[in-house]
Amino acid sequence: MTLEQTIEEIRARSIFLPYSERGLGIWAPGHSLPAALRQAIKKHQAYLLALVLMGDTRLCPAVQLHRPSWKYVGAGQFICPTCKKLDASMSRQSQGAGA
Repeated sequence: MTLEQTIEEIRARSIFLPYSERGLGIWAPGHSLPAALRQAIKKHQAYLLALVLMGDTRLCPAVQLHRPSWKYVGAGQFICPTCKKLDASMSRQSQGAGA
């Protein structure tokens, strides 16, 4: 599965990709994921993590809720500040839990 196909599947299934010092996770409540999709996420993990950290809207798991907060950053790209805030909060909690 290509990177773009992987992103399309993640978006279509509203999959959340949390991250920690151990890497990228997969959270898909109520969905069972095909093995090929899990393998593709693992294969493209570094690039997907970079997109998550940027707040790329292609990986926003709550498009309908978050779209009003999206910001245009140029070159046809948008970021989701809501996802970035949630990610930062989750990251802080993850780091605090390990201390």
